[in-house]
Amino acid sequence: MIAERKVRHVVLYTFDAAEEFLTIARDIGVSGVVLKSATGDVLATALERVVAGERVGLDDVVRATRSRTSKDLSPREQEVLALLALGRTNAEIGEQLFLSVDTVKTYVRRVFAKLGVNNRTQAAMHAAERSLTPRNGAWISREAHGRDASSGHQRPQLPG
Repeated sequence: MIAERKVRHVVLYTFDAAEEFLTIARDIGVSGVVLKSATGDVLATALERVVAGERVGLDDVVRATRSRTSKDLSPREQEVLALLALGRTNAEIGEQLFLSVDTVKTYVRRVFAKLGVNNRTQAAMHAAERSLTPRNGAWISREAHGRDASSGHQRPQLPG
């Protein structure tokens, strides 16, 4: 499709991108590579940059993933954990994050493995024990949760 010029841009959306994968992607003319662990904002920005003519993620995507330790949660895994901690079902998480239920299940399994837990309750408790609460897909301390940094308005407190 790329060689035949049937499409203007091809962006690969993948769980991992080894160096040889990126080399092949560059060689065949792929416009971008975005990891599935990327947040929705990162994905949207990458797509906008590709439409503007940039090539995205073909050089630095591997370094970004390799710099993490095995215990760290990716931004997308944090989003999934945040929604899981709020009691959302896999279908609800998928709907909110624009993911299939199977993809959500994969993220949930990864979160469980990284946190060393066996179920959703343990994962939610893990977040609560560290005084972390979800806010717009990002983790903040419970103390900081009381005020909305952008407006200074009091935010409602989550139970627990």
